[in-house]
Amino acid sequence: MNAGIPIYSKDTSTHLLGLNNKQVAGHKVVRHWRKKQRYLAEFEQVEGIRLEMSKVELNPGLRMIAKILANSLWGKLAQTCWWDRNSICTLDFAHVSEEMDRCVVRKKAEFGTAPVTNCLPVATFVTSYARLHLYWYMQQVNNIGGQLLYCDTDSIIYVARQGGERVGEGEALGQMKRDSNTANSGVCCGGGPQELRLSSRGCSNRR
Repeated sequence: MNAGIPIYSKDTSTHLLGLNNKQVAGHKVVRHWRKKQRYLAEFEQVEGIRLEMSKVELNPGLRMIAKILANSLWGKLAQTCWWDRNSICTLDFAHVSEEMDRCVVRKKAEFGTAPVTNCLPVATFVTSYARLHLYWYMQQVNNIGGQLLYCDTDSIIYVARQGGERVGEGEALGQMKRDSNTANSGVCCGGGPQELRLSSRGCSNRR
């Protein structure tokens, strides 16, 4: 399951969110015309963005690009300045003769210059808010008697009894969305952070 967190100015987030959600018409949830109408109405009510039905179409590639752009925008806010462990940088080097080389060096500045796109207060707030949102969903798994197997920045994998309660799902920003509707039971193997293999009936995913 996967959730998105709003992290940009209203204009930017509105553009990316609208672009992202224009590409979901081929999804089973909104394939039928009436279901698509209901989906657009719910989306406008929750997000405050009106989508034109004629422009909503199945385009997984563009949807993925919109998500990557959103992630990249946050990354620029918290981009690490270039640095290494050396305290001296080489300005010039020349091979004068077999017995002599010339090397011009200088001490590096104590702190590197941050990129102009940096905004650490915003980046810190965003990632902190996202963790709190994730913790809330982890608590929901516990509340329904499920077993949490794995969690990442915006996703969780858990086990629940067949026919039992499930964590709330939805299409809106910040809500969890199921990656696969056909998976039932299977094997989950974890090798560490960002390394997970999930095999189940109907799907096989590697994270």
